[in-house]
Amino acid sequence: MDEVYKKVSKFSLEKFGEFFGNIPRIISSPSIFFETIDGSDKEFVKASAFALVVGSLMAILSTPSYKIHDLNLEPSFYAIDIMISWILFATYALQTWFVCKIFMGRGGVISTMSAFFYSMAILVFVKMFEIPSRIIRDEELLGCNLTAETADKMSQAVYSNTYAVSSEMYVAIGYFIFFIVLTNLVKTIHNFGVLRSIAVSLTSLYTISITVSYIQRPVTGSLLCAFKQNV
Repeated sequence: MDEVYKKVSKFSLEKFGEFFGNIPRIISSPSIFFETIDGSDKEFVKASAFALVVGSLMAILSTPSYKIHDLNLEPSFYAIDIMISWILFATYALQTWFVCKIFMGRGGVISTMSAFFYSMAILVFVKMFEIPSRIIRDEELLGCNLTAETADKMSQAVYSNTYAVSSEMYVAIGYFIFFIVLTNLVKTIHNFGVLRSIAVSLTSLYTISITVSYIQRPVTGSLLCAFKQNV
């Protein structure tokens, strides 16, 4: 058992080390970084592990909101949350690849997904800036009354709170940086020109925002409510 724990700990430390080692490369020279991504299965496995680290960090950054709302969640909640995050990342990556194909992109699905997993590192910092507004949104979700109006109620609650509004401004800056990284991703992987890369990135972000509204948030709310019953 100790041997397994040591191997898991070593693997985790290596992957977290890779995360912090790759962040400067992704931000400073995204095109050069994405040129190193190939369509091999080995690269996909490596990128998938990177995405799990991203999901883990996002789960950790969600903890302040859970604590403020007096949720002492079980470890199994975080395990499920991280797995759901990975599935959502894969969904976003597939959406991006599909949009690229509509725009006659040349890149493969595996290379696109691998590169997208790495680009998600930017959203860890977005998640950090989002903590104040996340607290407001979670309060609405924890009412455990998910309806068609829930998204509107969450937005109204956020924009009625000064700190949450300030948080959203920094989140917007973070998403703009993500947009730049995503533009470089599709440009490099799919050999697009600048204008087509911008159009693809904007379209991809739009489809992703729909998924966030109609899939991610309801799933997160349902998961929170399910585990809330056991608190």
